[in-house]
Amino acid sequence: MSADKKGPGIPLASLTPVGVLRSAITAVPSVRYALGVGGLAAVVAIVLVGWKLEAQSAIFGTLIVLIFMVSLVIFSALAGLGAGALKPLALVLAWSFLVLAVGVAVLFVACAFFDEPKTLPCLLRNECPEKGPDIVGDGLSLPDESPRAETPAPVTPLQRAPEENRNLLTNASFEQISMGGSPRRWELRKWQSIGAGNIDTTIAYSGANSVTVSSEIPAHVSWSQPIRVERQTVYVVSAMLRTADLTNEQNPNYVLGANICILGIGDTSEQIVGYSEPVLGTSDWRLIEVRFDSGNYDRIRVMLELGGYGATATGTAWFDDVSLQVD
Repeated sequence: MSADKKGPGIPLASLTPVGVLRSAITAVPSVRYALGVGGLAAVVAIVLVGWKLEAQSAIFGTLIVLIFMVSLVIFSALAGLGAGALKPLALVLAWSFLVLAVGVAVLFVACAFFDEPKTLPCLLRNECPEKGPDIVGDGLSLPDESPRAETPAPVTPLQRAPEENRNLLTNASFEQISMGGSPRRWELRKWQSIGAGNIDTTIAYSGANSVTVSSEIPAHVSWSQPIRVERQTVYVVSAMLRTADLTNEQNPNYVLGANICILGIGDTSEQIVGYSEPVLGTSDWRLIEVRFDSGNYDRIRVMLELGGYGATATGTAWFDDVSLQVD
């Protein structure tokens, strides 16, 4: 007597990816939240692959975007309740942003005019000048090259070097780039703010990136990384090096050119404990290395240098595939 009833279905015209998605959202509204999660995951993937940032930066940035999205949803919900409901939240946000703005302004003024807690280029571009009690006189005097017995410095948040014979450096091939555009875990140091250090995405021994140190006028500039080591242990640091038009300046009897320098980090000073053989001129990729005994030091600084203490240099040097291992 009555015709057979047909269950709900999707029209043939809607059997497209977009049509099926719309029908799914209509039938199950919570699907839109799954799409939101997928969108956030897509943002993370785009940032990681397209901008080559480390995962921590991408995830942190995505969380910030999510927080702002939630704030907008809360504001829109409170707006429907009238102005009275918005007043307390508006006051909290206004004072919070005011305190934040004043804090940022004080930080920038202190950095720009007093170089505290960092210089402005160091804060913005990680271009930090050379510093420390080992630089005396004209800034080119050699620090004591023999390790001194120093009381161990308090533990600072540096990476811990395990005992296994593997590469103890972090980001040794410079593939991880910070949000400021510098290699993660590496610090650019300059004597008298002369010279430049950059990531090169067009020239590399392996992977996609290498780092450069360069200057057209005599300079001492380096990429450095501090790390914890075991005392009284022999280590070897190696790197692949490429050079262009490197010349030694300032002290013809003390040639450094492009090199690896190892500093022992004490309580009040950093002392040289090892140098690799210097390289001058123009050359293709070559292996350079330095062996050293950590002596009484439990912290060292690995420096990839153009020039050095007691001698400056001009030209360009590329470093890649740096390694620190127990010998």
